[in-house]
Amino acid sequence: FAHNFYLWTWAKCGIVGVLAFVAALVVPALAAIRSHSSTGVGAAAALLGLLAASFVAPMPAGYPTSLLVGLLGGACAGMITLSTTRARPGME
Repeated sequence: FAHNFYLWTWAKCGIVGVLAFVAALVVPALAAIRSHSSTGVGAAAALLGLLAASFVAPMPAGYPTSLLVGLLGGACAGMITLSTTRARPGME
């Protein structure tokens, strides 16, 4: 493994793989921040912190941090769904 996860992923998957990986996690994290939910902001902050730490450590490629990145990404995506269902009138 390289110490920079993104360079390692680029070498293995190419630029398309790196962009797909980053987009799959950063887009839900930003949407969770925009939901203004304390849970969403917390999950997004933890996820973005792990992604920032991946510049110096291959965190998403190892156990248990790969599981944690996946869970936080899922929590952020869930906050998108939760915030859109709350915004619909008549949905209680």
